[in-house]
Amino acid sequence: MNSQLSKKVIDLHNKGYELDFVVDEGGQLVCLQNNHEFESCSTLVTLVLQGLDHYSGRYKYIHTIETVCGDKGLLLSECVQLTLIYPHILRNDSAYTTTNI
Repeated sequence: MNSQLSKKVIDLHNKGYELDFVVDEGGQLVCLQNNHEFESCSTLVTLVLQGLDHYSGRYKYIHTIETVCGDKGLLLSECVQLTLIYPHILRNDSAYTTTNI
């Protein structure tokens, strides 16, 4: 991961986005810390940063996740899979930037 992506993850952790999320094979968001599954109607996914991962040579996307029960966390993905699973809930944050450092 590049330094700007790493700094953004640390900044978001400091702002309370402490949980880690993944998308399971069924297309639901899953919190890794408590294994709770969330359907798209109970989450807000916001794309906050895109950057080139120098190790893989692929772009990575940082998303914030907020659930109706108050859980807040991050999802790091290659966005293509996420937009295919959750196309109706993704929105761009005004702070969205592209980096290639």
